[in-house]
Amino acid sequence: MVTSISSLTPGDDNIQTIFGTVVSVQEDEFILSDESGEILVDVYDWLEQPGSLNTELTELDLAVGDQLTVVGELDDDDLDDDDFDALRITSSSTSAVFEQQVLEEATLLGSNNNQFVQETNDAVIVNGEAGNDSLTGAEGSDFLIGGAGNDLLTGGGGYDTFIVGEGADAIADFSSLDVITDLGNSFVDIEAILGSGGAATQVGQDTVIDLGNDNSVTLSNFAVENLTAANFDLGDF
Repeated sequence: MVTSISSLTPGDDNIQTIFGTVVSVQEDEFILSDESGEILVDVYDWLEQPGSLNTELTELDLAVGDQLTVVGELDDDDLDDDDFDALRITSSSTSAVFEQQVLEEATLLGSNNNQFVQETNDAVIVNGEAGNDSLTGAEGSDFLIGGAGNDLLTGGGGYDTFIVGEGADAIADFSSLDVITDLGNSFVDIEAILGSGGAATQVGQDTVIDLGNDNSVTLSNFAVENLTAANFDLGDF
């Protein structure tokens, strides 16, 4: 669910999704505006190139007028003004997931074969770690980290992010709003996945992406022709 900027609420682990237009870019921050107001979006000061747009934002071709979907958290620690800490930024053509912050905020499940089901509609960041895990989100914009093993990931509603690991992973309910990342640094560009003879192929009603070295991710009941560059962040966690 997209929240209007004026309706954002603070709170630990309160992951929300906003959509709007970039009205200014300020080094490693930008201002996003919708019909209800505007907010400063922070992409954290630990990024690769402090004081300037980092590599991922450059790949987004971030500019005034761009329309972006941003998943993150409202930070109200600053007494002067609130800002929105980004965990994921998606444009019409590409995505960036800020892995350090995602990994730092994840709930760790351990190395067993874990089964996790989010019982509320709040978004969750959960890391299955090693093992053949089943991770299920709900209506929020979840971050599901499979880890090593053959994992089954189900996002539920929202703008979900799937961090696939080693093994034969499957995503049960992938949609055009979702993003896949951590493809093992297997691909230098999106054409290696979506181009002619690329790693993504149609197998029956499913899309299978071959990651090499016997690793793969299967998108159940999703047509390969519906995948776009915005469904991928090619960064390596």
